[in-house]
Amino acid sequence: MKQPIRKILPLLGLGFVTAVGLTNCSNIIRTVGPKIYPEAVFNLNCTSKVVALTIDDGPFQPSTPKILKVLSDNQVKATFFAIGDRGQENLDLLQAITDQGHELANHTWAEQTTARLDEPELSQSIADTHALLAPYQEITWFRPGTGFVNQSILEAIAPQASEEIAPYNYRLALGDVFPFDTTITSPRFYSWYINHSIKPGSIIVLHDANGRGERTAQALAQVLPKLKERGYAIVPLRELDRPERCKPVLN
Repeated sequence: MKQPIRKILPLLGLGFVTAVGLTNCSNIIRTVGPKIYPEAVFNLNCTSKVVALTIDDGPFQPSTPKILKVLSDNQVKATFFAIGDRGQENLDLLQAITDQGHELANHTWAEQTTARLDEPELSQSIADTHALLAPYQEITWFRPGTGFVNQSILEAIAPQASEEIAPYNYRLALGDVFPFDTTITSPRFYSWYINHSIKPGSIIVLHDANGRGERTAQALAQVLPKLKERGYAIVPLRELDRPERCKPVLN
């Protein structure tokens, strides 16, 4: 065996082990996540081949239109977890998301770790984003920035969180298929990871803005046809949450 090949094979082996470990992360999330955050929805138990697609951190120019184009080309609807200050700067994109039949959801006012916010900033961030999005459609899902949850967040999104702020009807959505797109920059990897990690009832988490949206659009162009070939329907969270769509597993 030539010396360069001897050097490459261990790297290939390491890459294979790493890939297997990463795809197993989704199974770990499905098992451990609900025990850590029982209030959150990581995935739904389905017998039907249907999954939800969620996009965080937009809307953003020029990447959100690229994502919308790929979704339209593949006849797929998604849930967009919008950041308030970006939505305020891109009202036309919020309208486009709504007009094209996608779902809007609350991702707080700014891109930051929501669990680090103290009151009243936390509640105000949620309330301001809700007020921005509510004229477009009913907002029923919330996801904290970076996905960390604490008691303050749970209290802030509770139906009777404040007498001064209109009560919400929020459910807390996290997800079980996250292709590390905030750190890894390969759309091909995202496509591979999603294709190998999903199960019926999965919630896919991808990101928009600051270069991530362009990569998301590229990954979706690769993976959506593959999922459809496997018989999967890709839908917004509101549709995945319907029993007639995500037929529950009978115990």
